[in-house]
Amino acid sequence: MSTENYFTVPLAVLRSGGTELEALENAVTVGMVNAGVGFAASKDEDAVRAALEAARERAGKQNHPQTMPPKDVLNHASGYRLAKAEAVAIWDKALLGWGVLGIIGGNRTSDAQAWLKLHRQGEVFFKISSDFMWGAVNTARRAAGQEVAVERAISFREFRILAAILSAPTNSCGFVFLGWEMLQARACGYHTKELFNEHKDKLPPHCQPLTRSMIRGTCDRLEALGFFGRVRYSAGGAGGYTAYSVTLERSALVEAVKKWQAVNMAFKTKVDGHRKSDQEAFKRKG
Repeated sequence: MSTENYFTVPLAVLRSGGTELEALENAVTVGMVNAGVGFAASKDEDAVRAALEAARERAGKQNHPQTMPPKDVLNHASGYRLAKAEAVAIWDKALLGWGVLGIIGGNRTSDAQAWLKLHRQGEVFFKISSDFMWGAVNTARRAAGQEVAVERAISFREFRILAAILSAPTNSCGFVFLGWEMLQARACGYHTKELFNEHKDKLPPHCQPLTRSMIRGTCDRLEALGFFGRVRYSAGGAGGYTAYSVTLERSALVEAVKKWQAVNMAFKTKVDGHRKSDQEAFKRKG
């Protein structure tokens, strides 16, 4: 996945802000700065310098500051003011991401400050395409009364489910197993059921827990529209497990699950054999 076409967002942003639109705009802001951070880390110095200069030129044409205004300051999430050099470095990453992703408008100081507040090391992140991100943002903007074009409508509930799936690490076969309870937790911004259960009564109105029926219906629609492939692997009282993949179509996903199952069973057989051999080796005589 290239940095230029994707937003990398902390899962916890889903429950930020006071409305669906605010949460989505926070996702854009944090993802934009992360795009600048990722670009700077993955490209050589010449490429970064050229991209930053292009962003400065673009900002000038749109009457935006090309460098951090001298009177602006940035504060760490814990409250202390960042040293000027550190603040400028983060401001430049915001400008770089803004330019790389081709975003219009906004304020780089506000963007950098939001990133400092909402981005946390060690959090679980999800990577989502620009098309999906703007589909969700513009759908929310239209619902809020703004006159914007929506090429591919994505509701906030659908966005939450996509974030839940995208935030779960895939295995070596290219998919992830998820039950409905884990989808419920992740769609509320928590990567474990334990954290979700601990905090579910404190969630904001726009990020309330989705019921099993809501999750099923939303997943059915997203699968039908081709957002991901999905294969039921097992059933159970808690919903069983379903394999999800945003890169594999259903037929390819079925084969991937079969491959995973074969490898898993072979490993289990081998380990079980070791335990039997252990017992024979240390069996007491007489």
